[in-house]
Amino acid sequence: MIARIVTAATRRGGYMAMMGIGAVLGILRGFVLAGILPASGFGLYAAIVAVGLFLAPLIGLGQIEDMRKRFPRLWVEGRIREIGPISSRLLSIMAARAGIIVLIGGAGLLVIGQSDWAIAVFAGGLIAFSQSGAAIMASALRAGPDLIPMATAALIRGSAALLLAVAGALAFGLNGAIMGEAVGGFIGLLAAKGLFARQVRRLTTSGNIQPPSQNFEDAGQNTGQAEKRLSKTGLQLLFGTMAASVPIYLSRPFVGLQYSLQELGTFAFLMLFVQAVVTAISITDQIIGPTLIRMRHAGASLAHQLKIMWLYVGGMAALIAAGLAIAFVLLTQTFLNGYAAKYELSLPLMLPIGVFAMFQVALSLDWMLMAHDRERLVLNTSLTYLAAFLAGALVVFATGLPLVTFLWIMAAARILQFLLQVSYVVALPREGTVSGSTSG
Repeated sequence: MIARIVTAATRRGGYMAMMGIGAVLGILRGFVLAGILPASGFGLYAAIVAVGLFLAPLIGLGQIEDMRKRFPRLWVEGRIREIGPISSRLLSIMAARAGIIVLIGGAGLLVIGQSDWAIAVFAGGLIAFSQSGAAIMASALRAGPDLIPMATAALIRGSAALLLAVAGALAFGLNGAIMGEAVGGFIGLLAAKGLFARQVRRLTTSGNIQPPSQNFEDAGQNTGQAEKRLSKTGLQLLFGTMAASVPIYLSRPFVGLQYSLQELGTFAFLMLFVQAVVTAISITDQIIGPTLIRMRHAGASLAHQLKIMWLYVGGMAALIAAGLAIAFVLLTQTFLNGYAAKYELSLPLMLPIGVFAMFQVALSLDWMLMAHDRERLVLNTSLTYLAAFLAGALVVFATGLPLVTFLWIMAAARILQFLLQVSYVVALPREGTVSGSTSG
């Protein structure tokens, strides 16, 4: 028993270390490109990549969100061999959807006579497909107790994207950076697919998994009543994900249209800190999220679930605040102050983006609601967040308020979502109470 605990702790520590390195590579990529490209070019790069990332959930059409819950349940039931065919079929469907988006975008460029942006459209489509595919494979890889393969895939993706994007930027400028980013993400997707296949082969050889269930006929088709039910919750999570993604990703194109290219560069640089925070939360969510789902599925008490969740959320918020404070000091008081001058950074700009970044812990509360089949509430909070953001953006557009005001609007909208999530979480039914599901 002690040996098993030590082994599990060691592997979990290895996972966190590898995912941390992958995250650092992603953040490093952003800072290196911010140094290579002019401020305006870096702003355009960030806006194009952000649009591609925003389209990723749309390409999934709810299937990405379905698999977050379905794959861990298949694993618990010993049906891991069903995951591979399901993921392969979904990847094929998503590739076709991404291709359609690229064709539509290319046709639009021809109509308006802007064919110079063809590389950006193709790269955006590839980024969207790679990101959505990586999300599917991440759900497959994190479904079981061994997260090392998932961390390995993330490390490969981070390394490939860093090398290719930086090399592309040095050789071809903006277009090279965008294509390097896109190809690096695709390499990461291929690595994740191969690592999962290897994991299944290893478990099959060891005899640690059961054969596919008798009623499993076509892994690419929806099978059973549970899968039909999940399709509805998957769509709810899709719309929730899309709504919550708008302030993160489409804020960059909005700033590019509303403000100068220099200010777009400044905003894109500030959003690197948000990217770092979201990445860190996403890494730790790979543990806390499925853990909450498995705890609920296994009958753990709500009090224990809440204790784990609040410890995690509070700890992450404290770490984020400390990290952002250190980052500001480094950028203004050390040899890195060249970035502060190039992107016109100041405390009035850093403060609202810091608040916005810290309240990204709202992402983790979604897992608690999903574990209790409250997908409709996840959608409600996301729509509230989106409505607050859009209302603020409309005021900025109509009145011409400065960038710093727009940053505070983004922070206020995220705080509003967080408070609504907290109200839903604390209202979850306690042990022994009977409550109808609010997921549908």
